[in-house]
Amino acid sequence: MLSDCKKDDSPSSAIESIVGRWRLIETKGNDDNVWVKSDTTSQSYYINVLSGGLIVNKLGFRPCCPPESLTINGALFKITKNTDPIRFDPFCASVNCAPCLNLMIQQTGNEMMITYCGGYQQKYVREQLSNNI
Repeated sequence: MLSDCKKDDSPSSAIESIVGRWRLIETKGNDDNVWVKSDTTSQSYYINVLSGGLIVNKLGFRPCCPPESLTINGALFKITKNTDPIRFDPFCASVNCAPCLNLMIQQTGNEMMITYCGGYQQKYVREQLSNNI
């Protein structure tokens, strides 16, 4: 009976580890090895990862060119259609998409790094929401 006990490495457990609100702390361009810290004195950039895999901005808008899947710590997760009415950012009307169909995500504890198709990277920390919100 104990031979079936193992850590759950399924795609659904991978998405569960990143669901929540994240704050951008650093970015790195496509061709350089220099991480640039985000401005922590102004309103920081936040994202929310939803349980279906969709990543929305701090206003709740879906991205202009959303990916179809996420690879989270090596596990492929296909983003599911969300039944909630999540709107596109009005800015998207002026965007000519060259979508990145799969985002690579490395997550350890309260830190997450997203790598886009062109090599652009962003580092985030899990945002701990206070009880005063």
